[in-house]
Amino acid sequence: MGFLHFFSKSEKTQGLIGYFGLGSWWLSEFTDDERRHIVETFRPLGVSGDSLTSGDISYTSQTAVALLQNLAGWFTKKIDRHIAYKMLEKAEDLAHKEGSVLDVHFLYGQKLAIYYKDRDNAIYLKMWVCT
Repeated sequence: MGFLHFFSKSEKTQGLIGYFGLGSWWLSEFTDDERRHIVETFRPLGVSGDSLTSGDISYTSQTAVALLQNLAGWFTKKIDRHIAYKMLEKAEDLAHKEGSVLDVHFLYGQKLAIYYKDRDNAIYLKMWVCT
């Protein structure tokens, strides 16, 4: 399978991204290089990052908000934080629509931990305070 289908906008996104209906967001929000980097970086418990966009997922107890806030935690290095911010923004949007109290709790904990790393940058301080 490889990375080919990560970049084809005509193909339906599968895996966890597809399961949660995040395919169009995934393709429009991230560049080809960012998507490749996300899949290469995301390795929960030694599982391949392919689970994000490959395979037919029929059930998971995880929510879309939990997936995105957990995924954001893989991108806390300064060079990657722009990726985490996009994930947290989408997770927050979903949390306001369908999130549980636990989703919101863990999302804001993750958001705080990641934005705190840029606490000296007024732009990110304003983004945190205004949301």
